[in-house]
Amino acid sequence: MTVAIAQEFKICNRISNTGQTLMKGRKSILVILAVFLLPSLLFSSIGATSRGLQDISPMSNDGDPQPTAGVTAYHTYDEMLTELLEVSANYPSITDLTSIGTTYQGNSIWSMKISDNAQAEEDEPEVIIYGLHHSREWLTVEVCMYFINFLTGNYSTNSSVQNIVDNREIWIIPMVNPDGRFYDGDDDPAAYTNWRKNRVPNGDGSTGVDLNRNYGHMWGGAGSSDDPSSEVYRGSGPFSENETQAIRDLALQHAFVFSLSYHSYGQIILYPWGNTYNPSKDDALFSALGWGMSNRMTNKAGSPRAQYIPLRGSQLYLTSGDDVDWMYGELGILPFVVELYPSFSDTAPAVTSPYNGFHPREDKIIPVCEDNLGGVLFLLEIADNPNQVMPHISLTPTPERRTIDRGQNLSFQLDVLNDGNQFESIDLSATVPPGWEMTLIPSQVNLTDGSNQTVDMWVRVLPGDWPGDYEIDITASSLSASAYAKVTVHVPYLNDVGVSGISPFQEGQLYPMGNYTIQAEITNYGPNQQNPFDVAMEIWEIGPLEERQIFYEGFESGLTGWTIVDYDGTSSSDTWHTVSGIANSGSNSVWIGNDGTGMYSDTTLQMLQSPSFSLEGASGANLTFHHILRTEWSYDFAVVEVACRGDWQILESWSGWVSPSGFTKVDFDLSDFLGCGDVRVSFRFSSDEGKIDFGWYLDDVWVNATLPKETLIHGPVIGRTSSQLSQGETEPVSWKYKFKRVGHFKVFAVTLNPFEEFFQNDSAEVSFFIDPTRYRVFLTEGMNLASYPLITSDNSSSTILSTIQDPYDGLWKNGGGPQSWSSFSNVKPWSQGMILDITEGWWIRVGVDMYFDVSGTQPGNVSVSLKAGWNLVGYPTLTDRTIAESLSGLPYTRVESFDPLAPYHLRVMSDSDYMTTGMGYWIYVTQDTSWLVIP
Repeated sequence: MTVAIAQEFKICNRISNTGQTLMKGRKSILVILAVFLLPSLLFSSIGATSRGLQDISPMSNDGDPQPTAGVTAYHTYDEMLTELLEVSANYPSITDLTSIGTTYQGNSIWSMKISDNAQAEEDEPEVIIYGLHHSREWLTVEVCMYFINFLTGNYSTNSSVQNIVDNREIWIIPMVNPDGRFYDGDDDPAAYTNWRKNRVPNGDGSTGVDLNRNYGHMWGGAGSSDDPSSEVYRGSGPFSENETQAIRDLALQHAFVFSLSYHSYGQIILYPWGNTYNPSKDDALFSALGWGMSNRMTNKAGSPRAQYIPLRGSQLYLTSGDDVDWMYGELGILPFVVELYPSFSDTAPAVTSPYNGFHPREDKIIPVCEDNLGGVLFLLEIADNPNQVMPHISLTPTPERRTIDRGQNLSFQLDVLNDGNQFESIDLSATVPPGWEMTLIPSQVNLTDGSNQTVDMWVRVLPGDWPGDYEIDITASSLSASAYAKVTVHVPYLNDVGVSGISPFQEGQLYPMGNYTIQAEITNYGPNQQNPFDVAMEIWEIGPLEERQIFYEGFESGLTGWTIVDYDGTSSSDTWHTVSGIANSGSNSVWIGNDGTGMYSDTTLQMLQSPSFSLEGASGANLTFHHILRTEWSYDFAVVEVACRGDWQILESWSGWVSPSGFTKVDFDLSDFLGCGDVRVSFRFSSDEGKIDFGWYLDDVWVNATLPKETLIHGPVIGRTSSQLSQGETEPVSWKYKFKRVGHFKVFAVTLNPFEEFFQNDSAEVSFFIDPTRYRVFLTEGMNLASYPLITSDNSSSTILSTIQDPYDGLWKNGGGPQSWSSFSNVKPWSQGMILDITEGWWIRVGVDMYFDVSGTQPGNVSVSLKAGWNLVGYPTLTDRTIAESLSGLPYTRVESFDPLAPYHLRVMSDSDYMTTGMGYWIYVTQDTSWLVIP
């Protein structure tokens, strides 16, 4: 059997892409023959049995479905939909038929959910099953339809089927690519076109995208093509097609345990990875699950190969952008592809004319469906715990992070679960920093399969240790399995103060002009008591936009800060590294390749990631770099990607020769990443087997961002905490500031504690806007001499002072003489209101510090009438000026302003003192005159 399998894969090497052009005839398939060196019988013991679920024979009973009548036994789209509607009508309580999307040609992509409460979302393991990504693979629709009929038809008569349906949520999409199915002969086996892709026009006269190269994970790499006429054309971008978007959106809405995608042909079970020869971290689990499926599958179709063979996808051939890698790499789903009957060497009787491997003879349909039923039932049975197919341990710590002071002893709880298939004697160990004490109680547990136990891990921090975060590695291991976990111990800083907030402003909000008391909330986070220390405050004006360079790399100092991610493991010795003598500027550039050959190698997959940079506050940004690229056209690819917090998006992909004789500058808009504080750029290079070239050179990578210009307009002003702060205590430090103009501003505060140990929380900032239509007047407890600067629609005292939160108990305005006072009391119901003009000053008495806001418009030139003698006036402008400047040309002899600490709350002003908005003034003139106050 081993020889026969090896022969089949030699045949596969001559059949391009299982019959088409993906696999170049001059290239080898690089099957790892070691997979086939052991007879398949050696794996018969790996097949798992589920707990609590009875094995279901593929020959259950009279519920076995039969093919729908038509010109052929294969379902057309219309026949499929008719049958789905019939099933939905016959089994309404356990089915839910929905369209998950619409194709380019307007055909619905139908999905049938099967569960005991199909219209509800229950907390049950979910599995997604789908067929016909590729138009010509007709048999995949039949397998999906068979499963639908089997589960619904046997639900009321077979307890095991009922158990599955009652305890699982199963989504089956028989036909992902309806447009292609229509095109590939519809219902005539003699008229099939062997069409693979969907039917989207590509704009160059060609048609169709290979849907199974259009998924997002590692899209654009080797194993796909950027040539629209190619059988494996990947599309214009990840998820560019309606069909893949529909599968993506459904998968994102659910927590699928398994995905099972049917293709044809080859009698192979494929699992991740397809884009690299490296095994995944779950490779052993995938292999066990694959053999578990295989051991439950039969051979009623009569294939020369008696068993379906599990393989890592790349062991067949490299792919990129396929559903299996995306399901696993992005969502953590355990995905499989089953390549159906026939095997590569089965040329008769299944594929005799007019039939072929993609369209086997119709009498093979039911046997193939029966052969595959055991595999899908196996996955459904174990979906509650996929690990039960092999020895497996899970280790979960609680909490994952804990604060422990120096010299203290606290515990973590470790939940040790044996979710594998056999008894395990498990030893636990942990690695702590030098000098720390650690105790595990108990340090060994004996668990039957399916059982768990809680272990206490006590950790004592060294009394004199340095503060910070420390990771503890924990291992649970038996003779057959192991699990790993990490916890973090935070040793608090003895001296740790910080700014925990700034008031009264909130980020992005609109505030009136005027006087403000700005408070920075200062918190002592550390255990040591803190004596009074300084705090600095600054006010910045955020002005017009300017372009700034926020990131640059010329590689003259190597790759410091950059991250190299090796995806090809031992299949290639290539890596990203600096090279000298080839550069756009300076001496160095960075290159992917092998110094020994001066070229890149076969089966290379390497990623170079930049350090993080921030686009917070930016209104525009662009990425620029220079590069030279020489690769095999349409097979080897260079991809540039950008990520916000790890969510990678592809900007461009190249293949072939791009500026082979000199560096070319390229530029990309980064608008999609504005506002992100953690942005990274990635350069990904991949090659398949065969032809190689000089590779990819990069130099002068920079990011420019359009950011507001920031100008310091006040400060730094030093405040000081007033008393000792114990751990957890907070004290406000205050400053006064008057915002005299509208605009965008930022307040920044920072602690200046000379004993500080932890600096990350020392500062805080908040940005906000000052509103041109509002002004805030602050009042202190007791008497205040005030005015307001805006023209209002209603200048009655009740309106002007309506925003005062507490009652004011006195309001006085002078009419120009010793006996001409008007008064008003807001706390006495018999009092009358008064009119408050912007040219007038007035006295107001309040019980506590407070403010009032006035809404209106800014005045132009304002004329204030002054009578000979004393005048109580307002200051109706937003511009502060000296007395000499404001009263220039007037016959004044004395000006007095409000001073809450002076006798009678007044003080004499000099010519160099400023008159400020919101205040009232006494002015003595020697004759009647007019005072023109300009804006």
